[in-house]
Amino acid sequence: MGDVVDHVLTVTDKFTQFAAGRTDAPRGQRRRPVDRRAALSATILESRAAWSSVDPVRVCHLPFGDFQAHEAAAINCADVLLHAWDVARGTGLEHSIPAELVPQALATIQRLASDEAVRDGHYARPPTEVRGATADMLLIASGRSPTWPDR
Repeated sequence: MGDVVDHVLTVTDKFTQFAAGRTDAPRGQRRRPVDRRAALSATILESRAAWSSVDPVRVCHLPFGDFQAHEAAAINCADVLLHAWDVARGTGLEHSIPAELVPQALATIQRLASDEAVRDGHYARPPTEVRGATADMLLIASGRSPTWPDR
């Protein structure tokens, strides 16, 4: 689970650099902190501050495309939502994805997880077609099983 937390820290730091105006082409520097809990707390505070004042007309240049600020925020949000679920499930913690965040996260996954993105290594597999915007549908679209590991 530590690798998943490190990934979330790396990705969120990358998007925080963009939101804070430090770069328009953010790239991740792999993080492996000793104290992940402290690193997550600091990252959350920095990210929240950066996104609360982001210039909405800026464009984020990522290796897989160019995205307006709100789209970059949605990519970061979807990543955090899904990996928080992964960590919770993997450690036996209760966790639910906030319903109000599901529609945008689902649209983001369906837009980005194309065959090409999978081939280029950005996603493990293309999204599954789903009907409805529920947390279970988000998990299914991203290749997860809502009942895992209780299948």
